[in-house]
Amino acid sequence: MPETVVAVTAAAPAINWAQLQFLLNLSNFALTVIVALFAWWTRRGRETAERFTAVETRTSAHLTAVEQTLKTRIDAIDKDLRVRIDAVESAGVARGDGHRTRLDALLERVARVEERISALPTAAALASVEGDVHAVRESVEGVETQMRGMLGQLQLINQHLLARKE
Repeated sequence: MPETVVAVTAAAPAINWAQLQFLLNLSNFALTVIVALFAWWTRRGRETAERFTAVETRTSAHLTAVEQTLKTRIDAIDKDLRVRIDAVESAGVARGDGHRTRLDALLERVARVEERISALPTAAALASVEGDVHAVRESVEGVETQMRGMLGQLQLINQHLLARKE
């Protein structure tokens, strides 16, 4: 049995060109605003990362200098105490108790300084923070690269639409 094909044609709806142009312009404007906000946000993030890096560098250098100064002072105090103790013990001075008291006070001060040094952030902790900052910076740069590609595509679409309009 032969099949009969019935063709159905429907009238195409009328296109409102003014409305279509308005929607395209509105979407173009919205996309431009989004890209501008993204560029502002990434630049702000990059500047913040650079500031953190500068602060980390200064802090690391300062901590190293403080640690070195404290170690030098502790070594000098320790050496001075040993010389004084040897002098008191070899001279057999009766004031040895007074020196012993001073020595105990100085040793207590040295213990407090060492305790403060142990509470300072280590180079490994600072390196970890620096690594985290670098990871965030790389992530932001990757997003920026993707957005540049999208901007190129959108410009191409816009040029195509403008060329079709003419």
